[in-house]
Amino acid sequence: MVTIEINKPLVSVVMACYQEALQWLDTAVDSILKQTFNACELIVVVDDPNNQGIISLLNEKRKTDQRLKVLINEQNMGLPRSLNRGFAIASGEFFARMDADDIAAPQRLELQVHYFTENPEVDLLGTAITNIDQAGNILGVKQFLTQPEAIKKAIAYRSVACHPTWMMKRSVYDTIGGYRYFPSSEDYDFLYRVLDAGFKVANLPQPLLEYRLHDASMTSALSGFQYKVKHYIQALHQQRETQSLDSYDEKTSQALKQTDKGNDFAKGLITKARTAEESGNFLALAYWGSIAVVFSGSGYSRLKSFVGFNYIKWRYEK
Repeated sequence: MVTIEINKPLVSVVMACYQEALQWLDTAVDSILKQTFNACELIVVVDDPNNQGIISLLNEKRKTDQRLKVLINEQNMGLPRSLNRGFAIASGEFFARMDADDIAAPQRLELQVHYFTENPEVDLLGTAITNIDQAGNILGVKQFLTQPEAIKKAIAYRSVACHPTWMMKRSVYDTIGGYRYFPSSEDYDFLYRVLDAGFKVANLPQPLLEYRLHDASMTSALSGFQYKVKHYIQALHQQRETQSLDSYDEKTSQALKQTDKGNDFAKGLITKARTAEESGNFLALAYWGSIAVVFSGSGYSRLKSFVGFNYIKWRYEK
């Protein structure tokens, strides 16, 4: 175990919670507070001021561990603003993310800090994940590209690091100014801006987080507006690259959510396409993605992303 004076945290972990199951939240918080690396603080931002169950649970935990800090929003602010509020009071040299329904492996923080020590040229680090269902049953391991060069090319096709596994140097967050508001995919925008600013992103091959798949975690992936949000984020990247400016506008971002037509049939097809993509089943993805193309641009987008991403994976990480 790495022991450092706890009033001087090296790592600040920020978690936002809203209406997660108390058992999931309890397990998520404990998985950070019981890390082998104890030179950390955990900042939990409660985005539902009326959720007395969550507030009571966190207040009880604060009594036994002073590393836990709790912020309660006066009203629902959404994930990007909640995370920014948490990082605004963070005191660590490294910033890390965690979700309220996931479980961090005991050595997650220790191994990530060690990686930064051995690889000072890397600025943001994710890890592989183990997908679990609502009951905690293991569904399988999901790997991500590990090399910065491959990651920089692959982001054009998909997010390249699992959000709740991130650890980054404080200077990365400060340089790009934190999260911006999007109805989904705020992590995709964050990573794109990190790479556009010249920072290097990598992933550890070890699965150091159990990532819970449930109805709420799938919502944005099933929404029509996510397809448009992704392309808006990519257009902002092109603008930064070709014109050295970024015309991001929050009103435009908010308006994208209104484009979701709520086509349940199309969402079902996209769910099947996403499941095939997660499992690496190209034939199933081609089948369901092709059908989804007729009803939603997301189907074509997933098929194109799968092909482009796997070419990069073959090219750079054979």
